[in-house]
Amino acid sequence: MEFKDIMKMVDARADLTKYGSNALMLWALQIRHQIEDIDEFASSYLTDGSDDKKCDLIWVNRDEGFAIIAQDYHRADPSKSTEARANKASELNTAVAWVLGTEDISSIPEIIRYGVVDIREAIGNQEISQIFFYYIHNLPESANVDDELRQVKTTAERYLSGEEISVFVKEIGQKSIIEWYENLQNPILVTEEIILPLNQGLWFEGEKWKSFTTNISGIKLNEWYQKYGENLFSANHRDYLGSRNSDKNINNGIKRTAQEEPGNFWVFNNGISVISNGVKVHNRSKKVQITGISIINGAQTTGSLGSVEENLDESIQISCRFIECNDQEIIKDIVKFNNLQNKLISSDFRSNDRIQKRLVEEISRFSGQALVYTGGRRGGASDVIARRPNLISSDSVAQSLTAFHGRPDIGYKFKSRIWEENEDYKRVFNDKTSAQHILFVYSLFKEILNIRNSLKKNSINGEGLKDIEQKKLDFFNARGSVFVLIYAVSKSIEIFLSKRVDDKFDLAFAEPDTVENYQTLWNPIISLALSFSEQLLKGLQNYSLTMDNIEDALSNFNGLVQAVAEPNRKRIEFFAERVSL
Repeated sequence: MEFKDIMKMVDARADLTKYGSNALMLWALQIRHQIEDIDEFASSYLTDGSDDKKCDLIWVNRDEGFAIIAQDYHRADPSKSTEARANKASELNTAVAWVLGTEDISSIPEIIRYGVVDIREAIGNQEISQIFFYYIHNLPESANVDDELRQVKTTAERYLSGEEISVFVKEIGQKSIIEWYENLQNPILVTEEIILPLNQGLWFEGEKWKSFTTNISGIKLNEWYQKYGENLFSANHRDYLGSRNSDKNINNGIKRTAQEEPGNFWVFNNGISVISNGVKVHNRSKKVQITGISIINGAQTTGSLGSVEENLDESIQISCRFIECNDQEIIKDIVKFNNLQNKLISSDFRSNDRIQKRLVEEISRFSGQALVYTGGRRGGASDVIARRPNLISSDSVAQSLTAFHGRPDIGYKFKSRIWEENEDYKRVFNDKTSAQHILFVYSLFKEILNIRNSLKKNSINGEGLKDIEQKKLDFFNARGSVFVLIYAVSKSIEIFLSKRVDDKFDLAFAEPDTVENYQTLWNPIISLALSFSEQLLKGLQNYSLTMDNIEDALSNFNGLVQAVAEPNRKRIEFFAERVSL
């Protein structure tokens, strides 16, 4: 795999072209974190602009407990440069100071202010435990960049002194992006043959897998970590998260146990699981032959032992289960069920729900469009890399439905909670939920993103925005604004339809059509609602998305919409006539 092949895949993505020089950064993050809806992601977290204080992206992921702050650099012709510029990496120090150090919130530029408050709120509420600072570019990696990034880490840790936050810095250049892609294609990156001594163990076989459980030494884990680094966790949902000198930090506790009670390590630790391309036990020679390894459960144990600098005691033993499997779907499920605590895959556990199965079938047959709704289950590698145009993101459906039916705060901040908590799940996925209603709400969501992106593009391209357009963009710069607008439209739906709506789950478009044509129907409704974007923004201006603030902002919204509905009745009727109840 060469980097030019990566760029061909990025350039082929029509949905990324509108993001210009940020396209590669978004694609890289998408394949690394298996982001389903890149438009929703970019709309929420992309902060690139003329006064972004070197923050091109601020992503707060409460579901998985981390935040990413990224500086993006894109050279038009990467072949003319041998390595990335270190001074661009040093600019992340500016980002650190603005995000973590500036006390006067009002002095922070609007384009990053909401992201800054978002990340500080998440730190204060102990909703995240890691912050990653990425320098992402399309050039070869540089040793000089490493020196600059170490300073970024030092600066960030100084600002975060006293917080339970681990700071990571990384240069994401050509080599790293290729590795991320290959990781998605093949979950086992460490392909070497490894020979271990055989003392005792348990052999077990399934239809498409076989497993051998034995003990390995802490010294061996330390060797693996020192040699292979992050590649050792290629099939895992998360890498080693680091340790801090704190009683509350689990990884620090693992290291302390290894140093102070090595003989008890085996009984104190849950052990590790390793996926492999091949496992052979040679009883005569007392050897175990392992071909290829990726630790799918036990990254924290491995990283903690691997980062111990002094010699480990030989008595440290860890229970280890080696699993040979070459079926990618089974591997995916093995990883999933070995990481039940990982919220990243929470939606997968609803994929076999009877309601999701019904919706998958209904949407696939809708008007002959061959729409693909995965019903909570994440798509495969090809879906993440190429993104089928007819794919409907399960997370986006869940988030937009949640906002439409009364909880835009959950829709924006806690998408995994929708899948995890029965109350939140049943609010939007129940026997009344139909394919037609999903497409009704989903098309509203997609058209709002479309309008937001058009405003953003015109602003960046220097075409200039009228005062009312700038006010709309100011609203969209606020985090969670997309879902607040969905809720606002939902609350005023009776005004738009000129009829009573007893159950909003009955709302759907009368005639089967494409999502794109449904978006066209929504356009005048959204435009009218955005006429009062200043009013809506009041619910977001304290930078904390809570239902109390949202309801306060919407208290006069219906009255304002009612006042302008009649003069615009002709435009509204075109929409209303096509909605069934």
